[in-house]
Amino acid sequence: MRHTLAGLGLVILAAGSVVPAAAQGVSLAGTWKLNVKESDDPRVKIQEATEAGPSVRSGMSSGGRVRTGAGRIDGESGGGKDAGGVTSLPGPDFARIIKPTQIISVEQNDTIVVIRDERGLPQIYYLDGRKVEEAGVSTEPNVTTAKWKDGKLTVERQLGGTGSIREVFVLDAAKKRLVVEAKLTSAQLAKTVQIRRVYDAGS
Repeated sequence: MRHTLAGLGLVILAAGSVVPAAAQGVSLAGTWKLNVKESDDPRVKIQEATEAGPSVRSGMSSGGRVRTGAGRIDGESGGGKDAGGVTSLPGPDFARIIKPTQIISVEQNDTIVVIRDERGLPQIYYLDGRKVEEAGVSTEPNVTTAKWKDGKLTVERQLGGTGSIREVFVLDAAKKRLVVEAKLTSAQLAKTVQIRRVYDAGS
């Protein structure tokens, strides 16, 4: 684990007191499989938010192009759509939400939570609320904070000038499920997008 952390090149900005996760008797650890039927469709959510903004006609009174969604012109630079016509948001952090992997594994102890998938480097969250800075897709760095409280993991990501993501991870012990509530903000969206993911316990 020490080598993994060093390889990420993270810069710790500030630290607070450690909140022991194990002391609360709840652990998110395990292998989890995405339940597509119980989860929101991220593409639908993003499309709804993109189309929620006002339509504005640009150019001359006739023949001008129509701005849709959050005030963009269809096809103009700065935006971007995937093959399905859905607005794409920049960076791997948004991609993890919009196109989630089918399987994730979670490791947890008193001070950190590590979430792994097949995309590469693991996501490592310190549970004491410290700020961790790393390079992002914009000129501004990404800053991540995580807190463990009342059996919930809350992760806040400020993604430079591209937006922000807030995720809350909750264990539904009765149904043996991991539920993740995500909130996305971006200048490319007309409003905050809320996306719910549900994972069943893997074998």
